[in-house]
Amino acid sequence: MPAKRQAPRKGRTRPRERTQHRVMATVHQEFELTKRGYSLSFVVRRGGRMVGVLQIGKGSVIWESARSKTRHARLSWGRFVRVMEAVSRNE
Repeated sequence: MPAKRQAPRKGRTRPRERTQHRVMATVHQEFELTKRGYSLSFVVRRGGRMVGVLQIGKGSVIWESARSKTRHARLSWGRFVRVMEAVSRNE
């Protein structure tokens, strides 16, 4: 008995929307993040809605998703560099 052939998957029924993010930052001077607890915060929005907050501090980079106030992604600077290098190699 021959194996049944699966029907090919249908493609997207609608065209992909072009994702646009808005990141606002105003920095008027150079400064050093010297103490624990000092950080730069970037609010990231897509279509007017907040996607999350990126915090850059002396010891780490933190992503706080707008969908989950209890879970954050924290990377040390060393790990952040390794992740970004791996991403850049795969592109």
